[in-house]
Amino acid sequence: MSDSLTQREAFLKTRYNLLASSDDFVFTSFPTTFFPVPTPDDYAGEFITRYFVQKSNDNPITEIDERQYSQFSSSPFYVVVSLKWQISGPRNNVVDRGQVIREGVENHNMKEIQQAELTMSGIEEKLPNALQFWQGY
Repeated sequence: MSDSLTQREAFLKTRYNLLASSDDFVFTSFPTTFFPVPTPDDYAGEFITRYFVQKSNDNPITEIDERQYSQFSSSPFYVVVSLKWQISGPRNNVVDRGQVIREGVENHNMKEIQQAELTMSGIEEKLPNALQFWQGY
C-alpha cells in the first residue's frame, strides 16, 4: 500500500470519527465562491494562497476566501485545503549542471495540486491549469 493511500485512509477515518461523534447535524452556513485577483504586490511576492472547500460527503469543490477557510476548517462536515500558488517566476525549472536552482511555476503548482489531492479528491480536475494567474501566461 502506498504512503499516499495510507495518508488518505487515515485522514478519512479521522473525518468519519468526527462526523460520527458530532451532535450538530445542522448546516448553518454554506461556502460562497471566491475568485482571486492577484495584485501587483502579489506578483512581486510570486505567490498567493488559494483556499478550497468540499462537503465531506459530496464532490463539488468550491474556491473560497481566507475567512471562509478559517470558518469551514473547524467543521467536521467540510474538508478544506490551502495551496501556496506561484504566480510569477520562470515557467519551467531552472537547471544548472543537472541541479534545479530555481523551481518553475508549473512544476511548483503541480506539486501543490498533487499534495492537495491527498486530502481533497478531485482538486486535480478543479485546477487543470497549473499556470493559472501566471504573469507570463
